[in-house]
Amino acid sequence: MVFYESPNRLLSTLRTMLAVWGERELAVVREATKLFEEVHRGTISSAIERFTAVQPKGEITLVVAGATVAVAEMSSAQIEAALRECLAEGLSRRDAVHRVSVSCGVPKKEVYRLMVEMKGECADEP
Repeated sequence: MVFYESPNRLLSTLRTMLAVWGERELAVVREATKLFEEVHRGTISSAIERFTAVQPKGEITLVVAGATVAVAEMSSAQIEAALRECLAEGLSRRDAVHRVSVSCGVPKKEVYRLMVEMKGECADEP
């Protein structure tokens, strides 16, 4: 995600991001494409620390990483529920496996394995 922010609101925005989204990777770019361009890469917390100590000036661009879901955080039941939802929407098994794999951040091989286990329960699907 890309945001353009005023240097006066930067800390407030970073604190709000941390509270709402939790810790994420980001880059804070000051004066992008200009002679005095500066880039801070790290986490939201590290950016808060940095810009609490140093008042930013100029145009600020925030590039924030999207949410990631670790495989350990997704239970088999949650993955199966997502697969069932895709099948209920009319997706083919192949498309359902692809969508769940991408949207949940789970390896396709694992999602496919669960789909095969569900096959007996979804006998009415083509």
